[in-house]
Amino acid sequence: MKNIKTILIASIFPLLGTAGALAQTAKVYADIRGKDCNGGSSFCSATSSASAMKSGSAETTFTKISENSISVSLENFASLSKTDQYFVQDADFILDESILKLLNINPKFAVIKQGKYPIVLEGNKRFAVFILSE
Repeated sequence: MKNIKTILIASIFPLLGTAGALAQTAKVYADIRGKDCNGGSSFCSATSSASAMKSGSAETTFTKISENSISVSLENFASLSKTDQYFVQDADFILDESILKLLNINPKFAVIKQGKYPIVLEGNKRFAVFILSE
């Protein structure tokens, strides 16, 4: 599975720069303090509403890559080290319906599964690509 994720990321990221104008993006307020927001570096909340964001959330960008995959900019998260090579999602995380609507993603693909997702550098920006599951 790790190799499949790496191959997918290697094939998708060159497309992000050239398809930027065509990509569907959403401004998202995400908190990556781990499961139940008790510490760690995985999603514990994410919303497209500034008024609903939790204390500790950071503004970021989610970009639709395909019907079941997104990239997430990791620039604004202090809990991630610049040397981290993986984004570790320590529990399954269900994306908010408002985010799925903004990205025009079928609600059946709402889950970021528990696992390690490679962090990719493109220029001076850091991204993680997540495969969404049912």
